[in-house]
Amino acid sequence: MKKSFLIFAIATMSFSLHAQTEQTYTQMFDSLFNNVSYSTATSGIVYDRVICFSNIRQTTDTCSYSRFIQAYSELNRAVVNPSVNQEFSMETNDLRESLKNIPYIPIGIINAQYDSIDIS
Repeated sequence: MKKSFLIFAIATMSFSLHAQTEQTYTQMFDSLFNNVSYSTATSGIVYDRVICFSNIRQTTDTCSYSRFIQAYSELNRAVVNPSVNQEFSMETNDLRESLKNIPYIPIGIINAQYDSIDIS
């Protein structure tokens, strides 16, 4: 009994220590690529800085409300130079709030250019 309690206590402490040093994916990406200059990103967005859940690189003619919001959020978080790219000045929560009372979005267009890192 004491042995299992000791193992549980050590495991709990190691998880709490690990949680204090966690970084977001974007922070980890920026720390790994800190020698890469973002000034060559002519669009002001480096899309590889965020984890892609919306699969924005796949072109479709329709998408769901949640995928639209997710794609906007990813592009908003990937902005590296706001002075170059001002299209994503609205925060995702503000966009979600402004669309809250609308039952559907008849047309939503995200016309954006972004840069990716070529690792090949």
